[in-house]
Amino acid sequence: MQSSVSGSDPVALGGHPNTGCLLPGQLHGATMRLRLARSQHAHEVQQLQEQMERLVPRGRVAELQQLLEGERQAARQLREEEREAHEKQLKAAEERVEEVEMILKNVEALLQEKVRELKEQFEKNTRSDLLLKELYVENAHLTKALQVTEEKQRGAEKKSRFLEERVRALNKLLNKIASASLSV
Repeated sequence: MQSSVSGSDPVALGGHPNTGCLLPGQLHGATMRLRLARSQHAHEVQQLQEQMERLVPRGRVAELQQLLEGERQAARQLREEEREAHEKQLKAAEERVEEVEMILKNVEALLQEKVRELKEQFEKNTRSDLLLKELYVENAHLTKALQVTEEKQRGAEKKSRFLEERVRALNKLLNKIASASLSV
């Protein structure tokens, strides 16, 4: 490719170095060089297009463009489907979280009720323990009193047997005295 002359630099186009102004003859020469450069550029572009058409036929380019557009549409559709699927998963996850939160609240309420019941049962058991201890102490006192009463009863029975024996002995003696006084 040949180098082209810049159309914006007057000195490069042959203008005066101090002023940069072109003289009429210089202007005509610069215009001719610019036309030549544009013509060469257009020729090079045409050659490149022809070379591209030889390498890749127009029909194939159109086919590839259609395939590319189809792939783009498929990619857009896939992204949309993925977005919808993601939204569905997100919504399902949110619903599951709400469901789990509700279950958790119900479980907490049940646990609080159970704790309350257990506290009441513990208080009842504590009162029962105190009553049992009181009954045990009272039973120990009653057992001791019963032992004392049984000992007194045994002592009274022993005394009673002793007195009965004395009464019998006195009765015998009275019988003897009575029979001796009757025999005199």
